[in-house]
Amino acid sequence: MRVFGTSGEDQTGIAAFRDLVDRLRTEIGLIRVELAERMGTTQSAIARMEGSGTRPTLDTLENLANAIEADLSPTAGLLKLFGNPAETRGAGPT
Repeated sequence: MRVFGTSGEDQTGIAAFRDLVDRLRTEIGLIRVELAERMGTTQSAIARMEGSGTRPTLDTLENLANAIEADLSPTAGLLKLFGNPAETRGAGPT
């Protein structure tokens, strides 16, 4: 299993995710509470995603993709930020 620390690469990915959430939300014209409703979470959780730089889980990425009707395939932009989940779980080759 891949463990994420505070490496520069990791922090760059987290910052990119934080910016991505804010950009996508504003591009589709949603306020935080509306995105939160679509994702099944709270406005404060969205604020943390956009502000504190926490690493998103796969569930968070899936909920975000569903909320904004985005592609979550391994070649899509959301997963390019953090790699293939199969690799982070220690799965073998596909």
